[in-house]
Amino acid sequence: MVLTRRFAEGVHIAELAATTSGRSAVAWRHGYQVWVGLGDTPTEGAALLAPAMEKFYGAPWAAFERYSPVGTPADIVEWLRPFMDAGAVDFNLAPVAGTDAERVAGAAEIRRLLLA
Repeated sequence: MVLTRRFAEGVHIAELAATTSGRSAVAWRHGYQVWVGLGDTPTEGAALLAPAMEKFYGAPWAAFERYSPVGTPADIVEWLRPFMDAGAVDFNLAPVAGTDAERVAGAAEIRRLLLA
């Protein structure tokens, strides 16, 4: 995935710059900020996430779709896992779901699956 490759390149550039500056003993906490649409299916997750992002950014969903994982927590973890493999330690999720309880439960399940 192009996004993951670009993220990994950014991690490498940051670490190389630090090493070049004599800061090689750094406990890195690279992170990734991402909106996620939680639903029983990717279609349902996208139907919830798209209008929220369009309203917030004033741009069409098509501009964000490839950057925004949707579906069940397991679907979203499958999308996020390559970023962990590329060096992400922290994920700052902006979860969107049908209810606040579903947002909280979905985010908690994503965390549990990522740490499993």
